[in-house]
Amino acid sequence: SFQFVGWSNLPDIMRVVTFLAAAAAAQESCHAIDASVSDAWCNANCNHSPPNCPASLCSCSPAPSPGPSPGPSPGPSPGPSPGPSPSAGFKVTGPWYYIADGTTTNHSFASPPAWMQHTQNIVSLAFMDPQELPSGDSSVPEVFKATAKTFQGMGQEVFFSIGGYAYSGRWGWLQDASKSEAAGKVAAAMSKKYNVGIEIDYEGGSDPTTGLVAFVKGFRSVCPMGTCKLTMDLYGGPGGAGWQKTTVPQVIPSSGTVGEKFGDGKWMDYANVMVIDGQPVTTAITYWQQWVDTKVLNLNRAAFSLDAGFPGIGICDGSKNDGVDTALSWLSSHGAYGVMYWAVCPPAPGSPSTCGDWTPSCNDDAPGFQHLCTKAGTCKSLVLV
Repeated sequence: SFQFVGWSNLPDIMRVVTFLAAAAAAQESCHAIDASVSDAWCNANCNHSPPNCPASLCSCSPAPSPGPSPGPSPGPSPGPSPGPSPSAGFKVTGPWYYIADGTTTNHSFASPPAWMQHTQNIVSLAFMDPQELPSGDSSVPEVFKATAKTFQGMGQEVFFSIGGYAYSGRWGWLQDASKSEAAGKVAAAMSKKYNVGIEIDYEGGSDPTTGLVAFVKGFRSVCPMGTCKLTMDLYGGPGGAGWQKTTVPQVIPSSGTVGEKFGDGKWMDYANVMVIDGQPVTTAITYWQQWVDTKVLNLNRAAFSLDAGFPGIGICDGSKNDGVDTALSWLSSHGAYGVMYWAVCPPAPGSPSTCGDWTPSCNDDAPGFQHLCTKAGTCKSLVLV
């Protein structure tokens, strides 16, 4: 099982207990004032740190003092049962938004569907061509630049994803440490210019460890931890590639959580554990447990993925809400950072979708994503754009 690395002596533990008791006492009692959210959602999000408590959705008042007499704390006012696994511990939920193939083609929605405005707080734009990265700013698809501004205007965190399976053979520079370090500097400059995180989706066969360590070194020389976020994608299970067990301990911090500096600062912030195509939730959890068993991945710095719209398995249409609850319960119990889903794939000329992992009927509405963010406590208020 995963062992959290944290406080190590009794005085520190007492400080944690004191802090938690104070935090619990300071919680407000909140209720929904809009039908799009529940009382449970408002209580979880408004009492989260930092809070996500839109005045248009929730109303809160300080919790009543429990008084001097001992006894159980008065709980929140009656409201709908939150069901299994809502957790203020999740920081991010959102999709890979597949809208480009390097700088050659793009295929985004003309404007994001309404549900993309409020069912996610993070989005990863896919894909940049890694072979084009050393050329600098010209490697960024124009559609990425415009789409990043749109989602940032909604208050969402944006990543540029470099790689993907189709580009598995276009990582030549990653086999050379000096070229990898230079590419890291280019990526960091890009991160700063567009105010985005950078995601490395390497799905090649050879061991990338030396190149990735050099890439991180170059990236952090330009943009330190706490200023620019840097992530990488891992396979659904540790057996997906032999190099993963070697690479992860050298680029993903073994302790702490996202937002905290680690060691000399030459590290990525977290990892995304990808979904296996056509993988139901029960199978996903089996592979996730394998990551726990290896003890090489700090789950406080890991987001785990579900299938967005694979026919019969994807979560977007709401038919797999029970599976989502099961996944969230498991992930919450292991302290996972967040939940991603592959992939939202807009239509292209002559095709209803640009990938087989999407259900076009979810273009207009995706109630499963609303269910996910409500349970996870990560929904955003609707912003008209």
